[in-house]
Amino acid sequence: MIGIFTKSQLPADEFYHGEGLSKADLDLIHENPYRYARKGEHKPTRGEDISVALRAALLEPEWFASKFVILDGVESRSSAEYKKHAKLHGANFVFTEKEGDSILGMFNSLMQSDDTIDAIGRTYETGVALYGEHEGVTIKIRLHYLSEDGHAVYVKKAHSIGERELSNSVGHYRYHVLVAMAQDAYKQATGNELQSFTFLCVEPEAPFMCRSVTLDDISIELGRQEYQADIAAYAGCQQAQSFGSPVCEPAIIGVPDYMFSGDDEMVFGEDE
Repeated sequence: MIGIFTKSQLPADEFYHGEGLSKADLDLIHENPYRYARKGEHKPTRGEDISVALRAALLEPEWFASKFVILDGVESRSSAEYKKHAKLHGANFVFTEKEGDSILGMFNSLMQSDDTIDAIGRTYETGVALYGEHEGVTIKIRLHYLSEDGHAVYVKKAHSIGERELSNSVGHYRYHVLVAMAQDAYKQATGNELQSFTFLCVEPEAPFMCRSVTLDDISIELGRQEYQADIAAYAGCQQAQSFGSPVCEPAIIGVPDYMFSGDDEMVFGEDE
């Protein structure tokens, strides 16, 4: 199954429950195949809800205005006022005043970036699904935004937009794998190269610092090697008809390297 599908052609539920290995699936296999075999239903976190709202405000302003509700003066999601609106509109689309301040703060910050202005000036499809294959195994990626001329945009809420912190976040959350999968699936589906893959990164707290980043070629190639190795591991489990067990190998561990080097501890926070 190779191709590109819009969200009207392939709703999110069909994407997540249908054929193919997603980047999230490969992350589980990479960590331990048993985690993949026992994966449960994904329930969006509050951080993901806020990220969806931010992306909508940036690139789907009409949908944002009609669907998302920010409750001025409401401080808690346990309040009666919040629960009333959540029942009417859905809890994923209703936000407290503080959450709304974060969404609008990130939006206003990103709108000062030339890269954001360039991105929103293109015509995008949202929630585009890319399907490709490697060694007979279907891979799938759902992009936040993909333009008609092959420019992908991923809006990323980041704990910190410092270069070192973003670099560590890319490695920790394996965004280099995502870019490699997107490049390969797009090339298989269209015969053309993906022109760009830009991450619009912004901190969720004041002063809402932001930065656009792209990954260098050597990082993307590492991502390609990793996802192909993950697929090989998956195929091996399929052939053996076993994805292992919850019991992992014993290990001898030490304190983190930064405690010897004097560097600050790396804190990943919640990136979405």
